[in-house]
Amino acid sequence: MKTLLIKAIVCCAALVPFTQVKAAEAPARNYYNLPPGTKFTLTTKNVVSTKAGLDGRAKQCPVPTGVPKFTKGKKVTFTIGSKGELKGPNNTFSTAFKSASADTTVYVDKQVGTKLPDTAAVKTSLVTKKATYTQLAFHKVTGSGFGTTVYFVVYTFE
Repeated sequence: MKTLLIKAIVCCAALVPFTQVKAAEAPARNYYNLPPGTKFTLTTKNVVSTKAGLDGRAKQCPVPTGVPKFTKGKKVTFTIGSKGELKGPNNTFSTAFKSASADTTVYVDKQVGTKLPDTAAVKTSLVTKKATYTQLAFHKVTGSGFGTTVYFVVYTFE
């Protein structure tokens, strides 16, 4: 009986480090008021689309192909994905979670080659814990050398 008790204690002692490692492995991310699965709908308030060449002069232009198009005055439903990413309706875009504070969540994609990162910010009410304002910024680069054009599209939603 004594050896059985000693074996049981040794086995339990061996398991303790494994449970501690598992608990410390991946702490849950703090998404504050926008945990995965959250959906919210806001109205498009403003659309600004500009393009600039190497001369640096920016001028207004239509939203280029490859950039999500949202019409001023229309309601748009956003979803927070399983990894905290901000997703547009019908998966029109997905921007990675970057950081969060009590009332603002920031999303930024990684820059890949000449593709500039798309960004987003969602402001939430400290009282209701619901999204009240969102701003999205999309970038697109076309051409090369002296024929390079950079498009910058910004949407605001309330």
